[in-house]
Amino acid sequence: YEIYQCDWSSDVCSSDLVTLEDTLAVILSMLRKLIAFQSCVIFLLEGDSLAAARSMTPHQKSLELASLLDLEESIVKVAINRRQPILVSDMEEMIEGRRIFEDERSVMVVPLLIQNEVLGAIYVGTPRPGFLNKEHLHLLSILANEGSIAIRSAQLYDANVKALRKQQKM
Repeated sequence: YEIYQCDWSSDVCSSDLVTLEDTLAVILSMLRKLIAFQSCVIFLLEGDSLAAARSMTPHQKSLELASLLDLEESIVKVAINRRQPILVSDMEEMIEGRRIFEDERSVMVVPLLIQNEVLGAIYVGTPRPGFLNKEHLHLLSILANEGSIAIRSAQLYDANVKALRKQQKM
């Protein structure tokens, strides 16, 4: 699978085979340029559970100790189950779904979908209530749609490389 990787600092795009880790890094970098946030986490489904695959947040230690985050009851899981983006202007008013990070009040989550399959979700949060708006959600949705294709391609590439290495060892 061939993916176009862009170096946004120099506006150069090159065609290369890209790993999942590379793909997630590019998505996160693009998001940082488009939306001012405190936290951004790309969650991927691993079986039935969610895992933080890549993030940019001051709450990194909380993510590393995933047991501290109740992801099954979180706003991320709500977006995944609904297969719909969620924008919450102020988490103080949120009825359904727990916060990921306690200090973040304005959040949005967009599921990563490819056809009928859910790959995960992208979470973006900021401590300023009302900061994130429909324009931010639209940008995140576009990036999530394109990112889902790149993530699936990178997952298949990584799986093929792993299978090839295993086969070569035999």
